[in-house]
Amino acid sequence: MVRMINFLTLMNLIYRALRFFLPWVGRILMFMVSFILTSVISFWSGVPTMVDRIANDWLDRAVHAGFPTIWDRRLYYTFYCLAFLMVIVGWVTLSYITIWIVNLIFR
Repeated sequence: MVRMINFLTLMNLIYRALRFFLPWVGRILMFMVSFILTSVISFWSGVPTMVDRIANDWLDRAVHAGFPTIWDRRLYYTFYCLAFLMVIVGWVTLSYITIWIVNLIFR
């Protein structure tokens, strides 16, 4: 009887942990998919064009959220650098995923 109670307690704990962590894992996965998709789209539309679009979108969101418009120019270049780094990190992540998949197929 004690083993059954311990087993049910463990199952309840696992169920609660899954219900707590599953939304976070889903958000992280969706962020990574959008991150890699942005890098792939930058192949076709061009890196400067894509980085400019992302920086302008982030700047519009910041101004809409109440950021002072005095620092628009500095904030734009900060977002431009961050967007460029995001594209580069997306390319590196995509290359690692590609190499991992190729190793799985041809191993």
